Amino acid sequence: MAPLEAMILAAGRGTRLQPATLTTPKPLIPFFDIPLIEFALRRLVRLGIRRCVVNVWYEGAQLVRAFEAIEERLGGALKIVLSQEKELMGTGGGIALARKYFDGNPVLVMNSDILVHADLEGFVKRHREWGGAASLLVERGDQNPTLKTTRVTPQGRVEAIGRGGQMGDDAGIFSGIYILEPEAYRMLPQRPCSVVTEVFLPLISSSAPPRGELASFPWRDLGTWGCYLDASMHIVSGPTLLRGVNRGAFLEVSEGAPGRFTVRRHEPSGTSVGVYVGPDVVVEPGSRLDSGVVLGRAAVVRSGASLDGCVVFPGVEVTGSYCDAIIGPGWTQARP
Repeated sequence: MAPLEAMILAAGRGTRLQPATLTTPKPLIPFFDIPLIEFALRRLVRLGIRRCVVNVWYEGAQLVRAFEAIEERLGGALKIVLSQEKELMGTGGGIALARKYFDGNPVLVMNSDILVHADLEGFVKRHREWGGAASLLVERGDQNPTLKTTRVTPQGRVEAIGRGGQMGDDAGIFSGIYILEPEAYRMLPQRPCSVVTEVFLPLISSSAPPRGELASFPWRDLGTWGCYLDASMHIVSGPTLLRGVNRGAFLEVSEGAPGRFTVRRHEPSGTSVGVYVGPDVVVEPGSRLDSGVVLGRAAVVRSGASLDGCVVFPGVEVTGSYCDAIIGPGWTQARP
């Protein structure tokens, strides 16, 4: 049985996460003091994968240093190989440029800005048993039916994939996680292109369409500020009431975050809120934290400041009052 390779797609401008990405590549944006991409890398380690290719374009030198630190945190369990792009190659072109690292083996592909708690071991096993050229992991989308983009037949074959959502009960949300056999990734030209256009759609039109695994699992896209803030509030509520909170998603974060999750009780109201406090954080007396707050490493909340449903980036000093916002160094992003 051929060993499974892995690739995380991390090239891109990160325009939806500006202004943070003007100085920090999107894969390194902190989420509970962990670079976004590290969640996917940690998941690969649990899957038993020993090497992962990551395509980079923006701020490549900064990424090199960051990945060396991640490898150290992972205890050497995963070797990260960088595939440098001179121009943005898209999902398809990026894989084509990196396929020299796959040694003719199947490759598991993931995006760098997702948080997922799925049965990837089972997904890989069922792909191997099926024996086709490509498999896509599709989330049922019961909570977000308007986002459904991928229709899967009862026999488990992908029969449509597109944009716009609302494809019906037999459809789900393409998670951005898929497996390509060599015959699939060899279809990709070494030019900027999309894997959907160059591989998935041609296979759907062929006599051997891709396999689609339609399942329910915690899955969060962190690629926009709205999604980022929603996911942060979802996670920070994990250690408090847990009612309606997906514990799997909380565990994905809590196992790697260097700070602590705690509960703060307000008097005289008696209400309790979940708070994440990173290392070396200072919360001065006379400040107030309401309705879920994430305080990144070495953040400072001054006396008289108040935060309600906010994320404070590492090292940022807060002196005012904020609600439903991400507060970065020199900028504030309100909920879109």
